[in-house]
Amino acid sequence: MITVPEADYCPVCGTELGDKEVEGRKRLFCSSCDQVIWRNPKPAAGVLLQKDSGEILLVKRGNWPNIGTWSIPAGFIEQDERPVKAAARELGEETSLEVDTDDLELVGDLMVQHPDGKYVIVITFSTDISSIKGELSAGDDAQEARFWNLEDIQSSEEELESEALESFLQENSRD
Repeated sequence: MITVPEADYCPVCGTELGDKEVEGRKRLFCSSCDQVIWRNPKPAAGVLLQKDSGEILLVKRGNWPNIGTWSIPAGFIEQDERPVKAAARELGEETSLEVDTDDLELVGDLMVQHPDGKYVIVITFSTDISSIKGELSAGDDAQEARFWNLEDIQSSEEELESEALESFLQENSRD
């Protein structure tokens, strides 16, 4: 199986790709190699960390994609990593905070499209501040890390990175 996010030419033989209906969907296809070119999303994981006061932790992205936007701490899952482990690792890398994977609860998943056209499925976990160790500081690819109350986020001119965060804010602003 060959997986390529976006391609015009076959990654095996260089032939220009066409389309073919496979499993009820139009897919990229190499007629020379007789290969379907799968465009599967990359998996990512993140943590929604909330204080008792309702404030949530956000990081301001310091690297591409979505540089300068605010999001929950999240990133790609490594090939040998479970999603919950990736979520805890990303929290640590981006905020210097530590959480035990046993303290993370699955919230759900969301499909998002990055500016380069690639799709990412984000598996989101939640926890509260009582499960956290360490002192908050911006980590490897975060320009800034801080807690926000929901009203401040919603009235801010700052750009939010993901539909997941916007959806969370909408759901919680009704309470």
